[in-house]
Amino acid sequence: MVGGPLGALIGAAVGHNFDQDDQKTVEGPSAAESRHAQTTFIMTAFQVMGYLAKSDGRVSEQEIATARTIMDRMQLSTNQRRAAIDYFTEGKQSGFAVDTALDAFQSAYHHRSAPVQPWFEALLAVAYADGQLHSQTHARLLHIAERLGIARLQFEALHTLFRAQRWTQQQRYGHQS
Repeated sequence: MVGGPLGALIGAAVGHNFDQDDQKTVEGPSAAESRHAQTTFIMTAFQVMGYLAKSDGRVSEQEIATARTIMDRMQLSTNQRRAAIDYFTEGKQSGFAVDTALDAFQSAYHHRSAPVQPWFEALLAVAYADGQLHSQTHARLLHIAERLGIARLQFEALHTLFRAQRWTQQQRYGHQS
């Protein structure tokens, strides 16, 4: 469920950050800031994926598999992959401070716009991994969108686009999640 446009967007967002490490510009962020933004992208993405996966009380095998597929699509190194798993586990904990993580995400991108759309689409992939969107998960997604400054209409547009792409993939491959 995370191939196609979603995989391309995540790859482009993370790839752009890798490219920025090699191209230090006079006006842009330093290579260290770019690496920090990339690390924060990965950290908060997987923390919040864990947070969403746990929102219905139980993390399903499908949610874990979706997170692993996203790791594959992002072409994470072995060390990044281990860290992403740890971040996912951290996000599942009952005391996880999602607002603090979201603040760190926004802060990491203070010199440029954050790749919010691909990041948010990865969250939607995990939210729908077990076939349905639970009401608590939906409430958490709305909170995350609001906290990131995503207008309700923009959230609904992203959500609708994601569901349409998901439906198209299900029809193409002849199965339903």
